[in-house]
Amino acid sequence: MKYSIYNNFIDLTDTVKAVYNSASDSFVLIMGGNWLNNPPAELRRLNEDLYNELCGAGAIVSNEEDEYKKQLRNSQKIRLESGVFHLMINPTLDCNLHCWYCYEKHVKGSSISSEIMNSILGLISKKCIEQRNIKKLILSFFGGEPLLEFDSVRKIILHSLVCCEKKSIALGISFTSNGVLINDEMVSFFKENKLDVTFQITLDGAQEEHDKTRFTKGNVGTYDIIIRNIHCLLENQIPVILRINYTAKNFSSILSILSDIKKWNEEDRKYVQVDLQRIWQDGAKELEIRPTMKLFREGGFEITSPLLDLDYLHHPCYADCVNQLLVNYNGDVYKCTARDFSKESRHGFLKDDGSVVWMQGTPKERITNILPHQICSTCSIFPLCGGGCIQKRQEQKDNVCIYGIDEQKKQDIILNRFYNYVVKNKCKFQ
Repeated sequence: MKYSIYNNFIDLTDTVKAVYNSASDSFVLIMGGNWLNNPPAELRRLNEDLYNELCGAGAIVSNEEDEYKKQLRNSQKIRLESGVFHLMINPTLDCNLHCWYCYEKHVKGSSISSEIMNSILGLISKKCIEQRNIKKLILSFFGGEPLLEFDSVRKIILHSLVCCEKKSIALGISFTSNGVLINDEMVSFFKENKLDVTFQITLDGAQEEHDKTRFTKGNVGTYDIIIRNIHCLLENQIPVILRINYTAKNFSSILSILSDIKKWNEEDRKYVQVDLQRIWQDGAKELEIRPTMKLFREGGFEITSPLLDLDYLHHPCYADCVNQLLVNYNGDVYKCTARDFSKESRHGFLKDDGSVVWMQGTPKERITNILPHQICSTCSIFPLCGGGCIQKRQEQKDNVCIYGIDEQKKQDIILNRFYNYVVKNKCKFQ
């Protein structure tokens, strides 16, 4: 037997150490003594109870086990799962706002033509009716601002409802929206059709900072409008991921948002998840966000951060899953939403009958051919990361962590996990 390469150690007090195994996502507390200085066989002789705990937590494994290859197999198995078809659609690349950090090239007046609409509906019919193992269809509307073209959105949803009902397929719907255009008519449509809908809506700091970034073409700030529309969704039991974009400049204003949304009642808060995201163009030094996250939790909100809540291997980005694609308003097909939608970067296109012509290799080839960097093979938290985003692996050729995770950041990730899973009684204790 041997100690796992995925063991991590944190000192909780002078006498209490936690062993965290990232493969099993388990903690073992060790009280006093340097037990793990002993080889596993000697540890078993000295403290059999602790030895058995560590084995149960995956912290001690068989000598024959190739842990890295096992994690690679797990990663690919999850990404190649085809029981869920995730179709993302840009109904338009036009937008009613113009945020300074947006990477997209807005196309004024763009919309789905009748020909492309027929191809999209054909794609949905093919997947739902012809692919026998589909258990769930997820429709995600992106853009641009998708609510500018709500008539097209409505048509796609109603067609999907019919297809899903025929084959007893679950239907989930999500919108990535700035939230300005949400109205009673849309909410009524969701409720009347009993749709499983979620929204991701963004604030850019508190009101003063936000309104400098997100304003209408008439230079009217949108903070109050967005807060009001989010609350409308919550009152109708429509979940919202409230993404708060922060920079070094606006970070100190975030707690003002907490003051505003704490006015929502306890029932409404159940339907909102706060997601702290640093704007990638902001290259200032690292910010300590854990105290802010703690205050949101104490205010009754679930809150996440993409790095501190890392679980990419088991819950990969949608673009890294085999049965996912994005259709642009003009019929071009992509995988990733975090890059522009130019002709040069497209992965394929829709044919008239709804079938896809792949131009840069199929999604399966993308998953199986673009492996994690060599440095990942010795990383103690690889089972959380899985090597990260395939798109970033393609673009970052150097043998370095694509997320820039050093030993201190690993400790921060593990401590955050300890709080979420142990303090909040969510984690397995061996």
